[in-house]
Amino acid sequence: MTIDPCRDCGLAHAGPCGTIWSHRARTTKAIIFDGESGPVKLYLHRAYDAGGNIVWVDITVAKEGSSLGGWARMLVRQITHAAAHGRTQLRAHLEEMRNQRFQPWGRTSLPAHPECSSIPDLVAQILLAESPQP
Repeated sequence: MTIDPCRDCGLAHAGPCGTIWSHRARTTKAIIFDGESGPVKLYLHRAYDAGGNIVWVDITVAKEGSSLGGWARMLVRQITHAAAHGRTQLRAHLEEMRNQRFQPWGRTSLPAHPECSSIPDLVAQILLAESPQP
């Protein structure tokens, strides 16, 4: 018998996700891209352990059901799995995501990260700025 990945965290586990993640500190950041193809609204959700390390990431795309939403779910599963292998592995993964250039890209609604070259670039900028050095 196989267990399908959890819709909330992307990991395969039995039981409600809240039993695993409810004790974690969570934050959410709303982001609006001013891309060439029009505005795109995203929500970046993060959960941290007691040491401030990122243990879970999710992206909600306002246009749910779009190919962009599916692509974002794939991206966050990769980030979450990298985080499960420690800060060094996560930082290496995020550095690889930096400066990838494809749509949507452009100006953002975040003063600390006013421009990005893609969604993975922006997510990497935010998570690298928030995560402690290894």
